[in-house]
Amino acid sequence: MRAKTGAKELSEAETTEALQTALAFDITFYNDNELHLKALNLANRFSLPAAYDAHDLALAERFDAQFWTAVRRLVRVVQDDFPWVHLV
Repeated sequence: MRAKTGAKELSEAETTEALQTALAFDITFYNDNELHLKALNLANRFSLPAAYDAHDLALAERFDAQFWTAVRRLVRVVQDDFPWVHLV
């Protein structure tokens, strides 16, 4: 959201409102060293350029969950190792 504010696509007030809306959802945040280390390992293993892709994979793997993404490259590079990763 901050990038949208910096690019003048959202005002500061709109950004603040969007963040407050997101924080009001009943979401459990997972932030632990093991998850970050696993994400780093996955990013290195698959040469992933985005840290959030690696974190998403690490979290899905932790919870033995199906993972759906619109990122074709991500699916292509991990598909053989992670059949639970699917393209939307």
